[in-house]
Amino acid sequence: MHRLRLLLVIVAAALPMAAPALSAEPAPAGGGAVVIAEVGGPLEQHAIDFLAGAVATEEAGLVVLQIDNPGVASGDPQVLFDAVAAATVPVVAWVGPSGATAYGGVAQLLALVDHAGAAPGASIGFAGQTVAGDPLPPGETVVEVTDVPVAGLIDTVVPTIGQYIASLEGMTFATAAGPVTLDVAETATAPDGTETVMASSEVRFIQPGLFTRFLRLAVRPEATFFFLVAGLAAAGFELYAAGVGITAAVASTCLLLAGFG
Repeated sequence: MHRLRLLLVIVAAALPMAAPALSAEPAPAGGGAVVIAEVGGPLEQHAIDFLAGAVATEEAGLVVLQIDNPGVASGDPQVLFDAVAAATVPVVAWVGPSGATAYGGVAQLLALVDHAGAAPGASIGFAGQTVAGDPLPPGETVVEVTDVPVAGLIDTVVPTIGQYIASLEGMTFATAAGPVTLDVAETATAPDGTETVMASSEVRFIQPGLFTRFLRLAVRPEATFFFLVAGLAAAGFELYAAGVGITAAVASTCLLLAGFG
């Protein structure tokens, strides 16, 4: 009899803990921050690693990748693709502002995130070329985003990232940890009756570290060429003009950036 009572106590204590696991209701994303990760320009391994880390941000309830990248210049974008697939929170992407591009491996990313949006005037294409320099499959085209979604790539077209995040309110997405319903926006009514949509969670913008941003000054080909020429010119000047080493430091910095590019 004593053992039966002990068994009933254990079962009664275990039921509340088992209930969430048995429930089919999606978990709300409220309470987690909306993390917006932004890296402009061609992607390389430092930027790819930063975005992969942003996807795994522990405090996030939603991760938004703001995209304006003409492709992947170097590195392995599969690291980022795997991070998106393993994310325990919804990961979405917005190509913007107007005039932004998403080419190559970045365009492939749009097909992997849970939801994708873009600003009117954005360009998407060359999805068959993962890394710059790879052979470009025949028939590759560029899609100019207008005011309507692009099948298979863009789900929502809105001019600002704030409007895009607000449009996700109430949507449910499947994640590696189970379905999650977003609670990221709310409507506030002013005394005059005007309604305003505002964020219901903390919104946090993140960028790569200072050193990575410094190196990425030379990530574009034209910038690399500029720093190379400037570095060689400064080094040549240093050889013929005595100084305290300022020109040598400038030359070294320029050549460092050119080497990274």
